Amino acid sequence: MKYLPLLFAGLFFSSSVIAVTENTPVYEVEVLVFKNMQIDDQGNELWLQDIDPNSQPDVANASPVGGGIPAKSVIRKISDKLVASGNYTIISHKRWIQDAIPKTEAKLIRIANGEEKLDGTLLFYKSRFLHVNMNLVLTEELMPVANTDARRDLDGNTASGNIANYFIIKERRRVRSAVLNYFDHPRFGVIVQVNQVKTSKR
Repeated sequence: MKYLPLLFAGLFFSSSVIAVTENTPVYEVEVLVFKNMQIDDQGNELWLQDIDPNSQPDVANASPVGGGIPAKSVIRKISDKLVASGNYTIISHKRWIQDAIPKTEAKLIRIANGEEKLDGTLLFYKSRFLHVNMNLVLTEELMPVANTDARRDLDGNTASGNIANYFIIKERRRVRSAVLNYFDHPRFGVIVQVNQVKTSKR
């Protein structure tokens, strides 16, 4: 497997890299997940969903990512404004670099925050166009219950024994490069931006 020239080492060092190779379009993917703090409990009931065991995010086969968020990032500026408003909490902010390859070859990325009870996956791939498959679950515990009724988290571990509300964004969508792609839900939202990385020709 041939890797891109060292010209891009500085960029890759600051971001997670998922199987970047030559002669394949390469994209920087940035994802912001935020929670709406203005929704009351009564409004939440309209958007609760049960976890379908057959459609849970496949977190066991997903890769974690990290990487710093540059100050010039458009999404970072949006994040700062959301926090400053006092109406939103940032749950997760991820950035990585990967090939735009067919769906059958693309790798699942895990988007998670244990403290905020967020877990799920994102799949970025290219067929004729660029696409994102998103399956995120935000869990909010409500009240203690007997241990025999304890739920399990997405890893299959026994949860803390609380009844929980599940808010889910599960969507497949064509996305455009260099624009903000918004995945909407009354309880939480996701902004995704993909930008093609310019590579030198050999």
